[in-house]
Amino acid sequence: MHIAKAALIEQGDSVALSANVTFQGRTQAVWFSIARDWAKHLEPDCLDPFVLAALPLAMRLGDPIFAAGRVSARLLFALNTGVPTVIAQVGGNLHPVKVRVAQAVDYAPPPPASRGVATGFSGGIDSFCILCDHLGPAALPAQRVTHLVFNNVGAFGHGGTPTFRACLPAVHACARELQLPVVAIDSNLEEFLGVDSFIYDHQFRNVAAVLTLQSLIGCQLYASAYRYEDCFKRGANTAYWDPVLLPQLSTERLQVLAVGGQYSRVQKTERVAAFPVSHRHLHVCVRDGSTGNCSSCWKCARTLLTLELLGRLEDYRAVFDLRTYARVRPHFIVEMLRSHDPLWVEVRELARARGHRFPATLRLAATLPPNLLQAARNALPRDLKHKLARR
Repeated sequence: MHIAKAALIEQGDSVALSANVTFQGRTQAVWFSIARDWAKHLEPDCLDPFVLAALPLAMRLGDPIFAAGRVSARLLFALNTGVPTVIAQVGGNLHPVKVRVAQAVDYAPPPPASRGVATGFSGGIDSFCILCDHLGPAALPAQRVTHLVFNNVGAFGHGGTPTFRACLPAVHACARELQLPVVAIDSNLEEFLGVDSFIYDHQFRNVAAVLTLQSLIGCQLYASAYRYEDCFKRGANTAYWDPVLLPQLSTERLQVLAVGGQYSRVQKTERVAAFPVSHRHLHVCVRDGSTGNCSSCWKCARTLLTLELLGRLEDYRAVFDLRTYARVRPHFIVEMLRSHDPLWVEVRELARARGHRFPATLRLAATLPPNLLQAARNALPRDLKHKLARR
């Protein structure tokens, strides 16, 4: 895999940093685009973002990388030493590859006073939990958030650019309440890397986007999805290895930190519920094309069930349809009761700690084999199912 030198391309009100990547006999331009106001921070002579963006595809293909330009010496060293060790633990279809560059540069770190601190902001529980810890006078100055970053690198599903753009006004509205600037970074990584692999390589994509702004951002706070005790699972996806993987994606100028692993998802939700801005702007939905909360997907339902058990459901009436949630609630209670996923297990533990007992019919349904459970769901009239779920 060959990464050519990058160039700046003007696109109306935005500017793109673009480089051609050649692999398996074809060449594709990979680009990151930001508003013209931020374009002065783009650095076409540094290929850090393109090396990191191309790495997941190179690892899937088993294709070594050569970058025909400057790359951070610290990042290059990690990509050839520590990162392959983590990838070997994860397994799956990712295979360590060698990375070579035309020039490895030991960049001078920026003065501490000029280091911006950025965190990716989607409006979700992880995003708001970071703000609970890293905003205000109590936050450590070197990790106090100064910028919100909103990336289009695959999280919005197939053809997700319209959704990305449609979500931007809500992100800006929340940022105004927080008195923080938003840097929106568009890209074609959805096309280049695909969408299906996003849950396995999102760290590489999101850090690559921020690496385009190393003259502005000196620290990136990346929300870790799992608590420390659930991390480091062999054969699991890379999200379980965030505390080890993310710092190794740092450069001399950008420090990448995994944060939030000290909390369970339930603890994060409890902290966020005490942050009033979230009552108006929480957005957790994973349904393709959604610019608000559908209140019926698995992530909406898990969040709402957690809020219900915490006694904070009514606080979020402005951003969820609680009537829709009531209709899907029995289904997801059954899923929660039978799941081995750590995040559902946390909700089950919360219910037990609060002395909450779910209806006997739902507890019975959770014990049925999947085929019998589906047959029962298909056979019972909807009204009867809801009556039984309340008993």
